[in-house]
Amino acid sequence: MNLSYLHKKLLQNYAYGALESTQLYTLHIKLSFNIKLYSKKAPYEIPERKRNYILSLFKTYGFTDTQISTLLIKRPVLLSYHPQKTLKPKLDFFKSIGVSPNDFENILTVDPFVISRNLENQVLPSYKYLKSVLHTNENVIAAIKRSTRLLKQDLLKFLAPNIAHSHLRESGVPGCRILMLLRTQPRALIQVPDRFIEIIKEIKRMGFDPSEIKFTNAIYGSTGFSKSTWERKCGVYRKWGWSDDEILAAFKKAPAASMAASEKKIEMVMDFLVNKMGWDASDVVECPSVVLHSLENWTIPRCLVVQFLLSKGLIKDKCLKMVITSNKKRFFIKFVDPYRAEFPEVLNLYEP
Repeated sequence: MNLSYLHKKLLQNYAYGALESTQLYTLHIKLSFNIKLYSKKAPYEIPERKRNYILSLFKTYGFTDTQISTLLIKRPVLLSYHPQKTLKPKLDFFKSIGVSPNDFENILTVDPFVISRNLENQVLPSYKYLKSVLHTNENVIAAIKRSTRLLKQDLLKFLAPNIAHSHLRESGVPGCRILMLLRTQPRALIQVPDRFIEIIKEIKRMGFDPSEIKFTNAIYGSTGFSKSTWERKCGVYRKWGWSDDEILAAFKKAPAASMAASEKKIEMVMDFLVNKMGWDASDVVECPSVVLHSLENWTIPRCLVVQFLLSKGLIKDKCLKMVITSNKKRFFIKFVDPYRAEFPEVLNLYEP
């Protein structure tokens, strides 16, 4: 597009309203808003006037050039929304409850369709219910950031019964734990009530103590998939020689870990730890969280360091829990720092 023509257009007072022309022109140049790029990604060709207004609209709500660029490149569908009827009312609402531009960018990057929900019939009733339960806007925002389903589901139907249900409160789960679960893992509570009751009963049958935090962790660890998916994951562990008692023991030890990974991920981790590194499959029962770590970026570099140290006789054994679950600082102090001066390859293996 001819830049002189664009500049003339930007000098006009758009019907939608805009920033000062020089600001909007600079924004166009900085963000390199290529019309061809957006016409390919957006559902249909966006009129230039509308596109310009949407850019200026985000700018007036405190979004930086970088945030606008990142958001619209990742979610160009936002350009198809009506600025006055859809975007501005939601921007006003989120700003009024204290959502920062950075948080709003993250929310829309994950789920741009949340902004298309009806403000009066969906978003506001959801917010009012959450505020009544979580008490502060800070807590409400934290929960929404964890799951935008809170602004898309009928909370009185799929959340309220589960929070108030006797199987949760009368079982002895402290109210503060229920609220913490809602704040940090709201998806665990957004369930069909009958299904949620079944989950609570099953967790109690497993022997979890409702007064302990592992009970709510078990809720989170049990609600992200169906019964059939649970059975398939159990099948993967059985393939590696785990008994049903060991599967239960691993789940009770780390209820938010052992069943959180996909079947493929569980298989890959077990294969590497058992066949490549020589640990027993039963060792994983003692620290099931190892299945959650990235093989490429976490587990393999650490194991390469340990294998090297073993080959040089610098260490005598390899404790799975120490090798994989130690934080970065502890692992570095124990396995890297004491040897890197004499053996620089240790550092190269750990930080390729």
